[in-house]
Amino acid sequence: MVTETQQIALKVLLMPRLGSNPTTSVVEPFVGVELSLRLPVSTAVIQVAEWIIDQALSQDQPTMLIKIIRRLDDGSTRAASLVDLADRLEADPSGWRTPIPEVDWSLEGDPLQVIDGRPFVDRSSFRRLIPRLGSLNATPVCTLVQGGNGHGKTYLTDFCKGLASYWERKQPNLLRVGSSQCPSSTLSDLTPDLPAIDLATGLDADFAMMPRPHEDEHRYARNLATWILETTPEGALPALAIFDGFDRAGVPAPVLTFIEELVAGAQQDADASARLRVMLLGYDQGRLEKADLAFETCVLEHVGSSHLDHWFRKRYPGQPSFRYEDTVDMITDRLPDDGSMRMRRLNALVRAAGAGFKEIG
Repeated sequence: MVTETQQIALKVLLMPRLGSNPTTSVVEPFVGVELSLRLPVSTAVIQVAEWIIDQALSQDQPTMLIKIIRRLDDGSTRAASLVDLADRLEADPSGWRTPIPEVDWSLEGDPLQVIDGRPFVDRSSFRRLIPRLGSLNATPVCTLVQGGNGHGKTYLTDFCKGLASYWERKQPNLLRVGSSQCPSSTLSDLTPDLPAIDLATGLDADFAMMPRPHEDEHRYARNLATWILETTPEGALPALAIFDGFDRAGVPAPVLTFIEELVAGAQQDADASARLRVMLLGYDQGRLEKADLAFETCVLEHVGSSHLDHWFRKRYPGQPSFRYEDTVDMITDRLPDDGSMRMRRLNALVRAAGAGFKEIG
């Protein structure tokens, strides 16, 4: 119902309203009091804007989205499409929900795209490590994902959230995903409660049981880990706690204590193990080994021509071979070998090239 272009327009209009450091009081007019208290800790305004939009789009009714659009309406051309959308939804709310697409999320299948429509050039070496019905014992309690800059470690979080979002609409609370991304700046101010709150929001941990700060930050970190371990609800599948980028130099020691205590607790307690899996997207392997923590390593391959060729042939079957080959060449010629924007550029190019297949398919 809400196009990608309209979502981008929402973000552009939202960000100036949020200021440089959005607080619960700032987001409350958009999402309401209850949801504002679950505002994830983030230093990036764009991530807060995306969170607000996600909350609106996940509602059973379009009421929240309509309210947000009305607040953001500044009479601009950019807002016009959104105002038209709000008008149509007010007149006919029945158009809010579109049928849920059937997606094969099994290990043998291939979802081909994340839930929001972005292409997912898949690597099954990662997917086999995600808990799934019928294979709970096959997934490690702790997974260390390694890969070069731009190989797609961060993108894996979006994949897991997409998987959880898909199943939420089919079987509520089947898979919970909580994630925390290491900030790119002000690491000296990072305290263990910030990633803990990030995780708790996605895992549905009980905020009423969150421990009070302790003068010993390492003690506080251990208490926070216990909080997550003990109050994450039990489900049909273990929840995923994802840490992204905490292998950066300068991460305060109490934050690392929190992460490692969470891994240790999930491994040492059978009940906690049934409730939680930990995925580390980049981490110091030596620290895990020194702490005698078990983990399985997943090394991400560099997404190259063979992955792209496989993706296009499976997504758009029955095309002449030269179409696949020319498309892959076009994409790889425009891709840098490395860099933080490589996966984002790859996704954009794959999506753009797919339009050509649809036109002749």
